[in-house]
Amino acid sequence: MSILELTRAFSVFPRGGTLPDLRVAAQQPRGSTRLFSPFTAWIVTNILSDPSARAMGFGTRTYFRTPFPALFKSGTSSEFTNLWCVGATPRFTVGAWAGNFDGRTVINKTGSIVPTQLVVDVLKRLQSDAPEFRKPPGAVEARIDTLTGLRATDRSPSVRTEYFRDAEEVPGPDTVHAASGVPGSLLLESLLRRGEQVRILFPVNGQVFYRDPTLPSAEQGIPLLAAARDGAGVSLFLDGTEIAHDARAPSLTLPLMPGPHVILARTRRGEDRVLFEVR
Repeated sequence: MSILELTRAFSVFPRGGTLPDLRVAAQQPRGSTRLFSPFTAWIVTNILSDPSARAMGFGTRTYFRTPFPALFKSGTSSEFTNLWCVGATPRFTVGAWAGNFDGRTVINKTGSIVPTQLVVDVLKRLQSDAPEFRKPPGAVEARIDTLTGLRATDRSPSVRTEYFRDAEEVPGPDTVHAASGVPGSLLLESLLRRGEQVRILFPVNGQVFYRDPTLPSAEQGIPLLAAARDGAGVSLFLDGTEIAHDARAPSLTLPLMPGPHVILARTRRGEDRVLFEVR
């Protein structure tokens, strides 16, 4: 796929689900084909234009910053032979590719920094401001319980905003947390096997992790997640050293230390153990 084809395809999202015909001269007739519903296109646009959604992967000080609403998607092919980025506002869609024409690996630049800088610069030169991406008529937002997927109530321990095509799509109120005595680790408990009292959900037994030599050691880690029956407190031990005491639904990040390691999760009713290795 050429960067021209990729950029044209990406324009379907800010255009409300319609794919424009390719025109290389002003005299050519305009035309388009509908591929997605306006709501589907807007949902993707909303995700890719949300700075907070990019924070986990790119941080808050990112190259994707613009003084107006814009959506972006970047990518890097294997061996860093192709670096690309596409970006769009409600009016313009811009794509950029960087690489060597003979297929040699691009060095001294990480990921898609170069094409991203090009796309952002072009968008800024094309316009100084841009309107918000317009939400389709009838679309509604609602607060949803993140554990049950139902409409949140004042008893919901964790909520988030979700969007729906219309009011009829919004689910009914959460009835699970309305009952007294329901533990906050409801979702994690659903992953336990019958009769199982505690389990280390991640990492799994025998897993092997590899350190990335191009990244600082402090920025690399292994997520540790455990679940216990009835929301019981869990004590966690790494290589015999306690790292969490009587914690409910514990979630930690372990450092990437080379060698074999043992994690032990213990409650008053049982325990679980996994072995993993870092290379």
